[in-house]
Amino acid sequence: SNFSVSLSASSYVYDGTAKKPTVKITGTVKGKRVTLENETDYACTYANNTYPGTATVKITYKDKYKGTNKVNFKISKAKISKIVSTQTANSITLKWSAIKGTTQYKLFRYDNNKWVEVYKGTGNKTAVKKLKANSAYKFMVKAYLTKGKTSVEIGQTSWSWRSILSEKEQERDNVKYCEQCGYRI
Repeated sequence: SNFSVSLSASSYVYDGTAKKPTVKITGTVKGKRVTLENETDYACTYANNTYPGTATVKITYKDKYKGTNKVNFKISKAKISKIVSTQTANSITLKWSAIKGTTQYKLFRYDNNKWVEVYKGTGNKTAVKKLKANSAYKFMVKAYLTKGKTSVEIGQTSWSWRSILSEKEQERDNVKYCEQCGYRI
């Protein structure tokens, strides 16, 4: 007998719930095309199927079918979106969409060719002060969930937020840059 295993979905986005894609096993037995039945012909157990990363479904065959099989699927980080800013000539207040299950947010500013943490807290809003007028800044937000002693990154902005601070209200500019595309949105 020769069987192929397929999942109802091979990728998900983190939302705080366990992912359990439906398993379909088809093959040929004695010249006939068959579809195996879950719980009758095989049983499924899922591992690492809630948080971002590689999740696994283990298939254990029953009765006349023997052996085990493992199939992986991906859970990607949630996207932090809807960043809103208010700013003055030397500060900016950023607020972003909340992600379910987050125990800590971190805001990073791109400075001297690296991302520097400028905020760490439970709220999805913060002010960044002591900035220079007429300067451009890039920001990125990441969301974390603490599981025991481990911190898991569960979400982040899919683009960095660029803000130009200006003395004059009409010259302020907020521009989103798509990191994958490399152009202005």
